[in-house]
Amino acid sequence: MGGVLVELEWLERVGGLLGKEIPHDKIHHFWVTSESVVNFESGKINFEDFCRDFKREHSLDVTEQTIANEFMQIIKGPFPGLMPVLESLKPKYHLALLSNTNPAHYNDMLSKYQFLQMLDTHFVSFKMGVMKPSPKIYEMVIEGLGIPAEQIAFFDDGKMNIEAASALGIHAYLTHSPQDIQKVVQAGF
Repeated sequence: MGGVLVELEWLERVGGLLGKEIPHDKIHHFWVTSESVVNFESGKINFEDFCRDFKREHSLDVTEQTIANEFMQIIKGPFPGLMPVLESLKPKYHLALLSNTNPAHYNDMLSKYQFLQMLDTHFVSFKMGVMKPSPKIYEMVIEGLGIPAEQIAFFDDGKMNIEAASALGIHAYLTHSPQDIQKVVQAGF
């Protein structure tokens, strides 16, 4: 979802909290190796515990409320043009979401934006207990959809997520916007 359907201020917000720049090609690795993030986005801890643990893990000299505020600002909103792309795909495809996310971001987006209702199935890490790029999450999606891996097209902005999905036979594409998805579909995946 983030970086493909939704614009993020990931680099700015997380980099600001940490007091350092994180290159775009390193942010995914940072995110999935931070113990507090993994615990939060796999449903093991609540938001309050995440803020406390993130502060401790990264030795931050900010309040937990500052972490909470910055964290909620990571989500900028849906990319421009998202709804027309989803509307064009919906009649032809079962649209499923697979996202590393947490209840704070997910519930906030559900209340603010209509695009999530356009998606037929939601696979979210905090409910599944596991995060991308773990092969287990893709196996759960394949099982949940009830179709062979080779009938699934997966779009993500993280190279390691694409590689993990591809290793299981899923058609996986590195994309950074709804328009990128549309181009892949029009080219005939």
